Amino acid sequence: MEAAAQRPEPDRQGLCHAGRLDAGPLPRRAAHNRADAESELLTAAPPDRWPAPLQAWGTVAVLNLAYLVSFVDRTILSLLIEPIKADLQISDTQIALLQGAAFGLFYTLLGVPFGWAVDRFSRKWIIGLGCTLWCLMTAACGLAGSFAQLFAARLGVGVGEAALSPGAASLIADLFPPERRALAMSVYAMGASFGVGLSLLAGGLVIGLIGRAGPLVLPLIGPTAPWQAVLLLVGLGGLVVALAILLLPEPARREAAATRLATRGELFAFLWRERVQLGNQFAGIALFGLVSYAILSWVPALFTRLHGWSAADVGLRYGLLFIVFGSSGAVAGGRLAAHFAKRGVANYNLRVAAIGVTALIPFGIVAPLATNAWVVLALLGPVAFCFALPTGASIAAIQHVTPNQLRGQVAALYYLSIGLIGLLLGPLSVALLTDTLFGDPKALGYSLSIVCGVVQPIAAMLVCRAARANTGKRGEA
Repeated sequence: MEAAAQRPEPDRQGLCHAGRLDAGPLPRRAAHNRADAESELLTAAPPDRWPAPLQAWGTVAVLNLAYLVSFVDRTILSLLIEPIKADLQISDTQIALLQGAAFGLFYTLLGVPFGWAVDRFSRKWIIGLGCTLWCLMTAACGLAGSFAQLFAARLGVGVGEAALSPGAASLIADLFPPERRALAMSVYAMGASFGVGLSLLAGGLVIGLIGRAGPLVLPLIGPTAPWQAVLLLVGLGGLVVALAILLLPEPARREAAATRLATRGELFAFLWRERVQLGNQFAGIALFGLVSYAILSWVPALFTRLHGWSAADVGLRYGLLFIVFGSSGAVAGGRLAAHFAKRGVANYNLRVAAIGVTALIPFGIVAPLATNAWVVLALLGPVAFCFALPTGASIAAIQHVTPNQLRGQVAALYYLSIGLIGLLLGPLSVALLTDTLFGDPKALGYSLSIVCGVVQPIAAMLVCRAARANTGKRGEA
């Protein structure tokens, strides 16, 4: 940690040995082309002063709420699989496309452009406008009357959500010193656990209430199925969060961000220099995401198909469990990283990530195969804990070694890898096994167990390799 406090000398590519860019004179062409407004947005903060705790944690709280809403809108379909299949007459594979490819396509592809924008423009406006879009498109899902219409609306949800995580990662890196970023990112990541749990809990309650009330007729819309009403309510309710994001203060960018924007060559040079850590980490966490999205997408259907639970029962029981165990895992990951940091453990963030990814293996394999619903639910508690444990630590490790000017773009590449592999292939792999290999909807548990048993050990091996990477001067990653 003492070495990190010394000011590093730039190398020949303009990259500093401690992961920062040379803050040398601004190239003439860039100086002439930069707008005054952009210059204000890129004002740097003094290196020894950080925002007040109230501002820092207040911002994290709002970002956490946004992440919660994003996961509600992203995962709500998992509780609505059976009624959507019945109303739209579609297969498990088509459901998987709605959960994975429809959402993940633009979410994945637009992450890098949003990362580029995050490094240059107001992050709160990028996130706030993205939140507005994904909430409106979630509501539009509730108006869909066909597979094509629902697919198109899910594409829009992915477009809006692509703006969130690159912007949030960049903001948090400018709010907290390195040794506290993992905890801050873990608190932010708790939004995912609360979001998944709340989507199940609220969705189940609404379905139960509407089911008892009878057919629902909405003004200007007409007769509305319970699953459509859930999507309308969830989507429109999230617009309040978008307003809260726009009211946040924009923190000053740290390090050399005020005087220099990174070139594409510098981005590639940085990625090449950190290829051992980042290559293994990106691939390992992406495969971890594949298993995570597979389980998140299909566990509610596992309870309804194999164990006879109603959607309302699944939402209440699994939703509460996910909130408790998922949020506990997120906090535990941040606190464990902080503990390792104080003890001087090398690569402490990645070691926390490796623990969570590895610990998931036995629970992920066994849980879907249990024949008693309550045993399945009990085993899913550790699964939810392991889902959340690595989340904050993994992105904190990336932000710690990445120059400020590249953080948005590198974070976007990280989420790109998760999207391409996790979102697009996770739900689909289970559906293809169920529809094609087994040809039986009730074989869903076997499909989930196979995906976890094959993919998760590879993910653990890659993340462990990243944690053992020879990071030399910046072993605190």
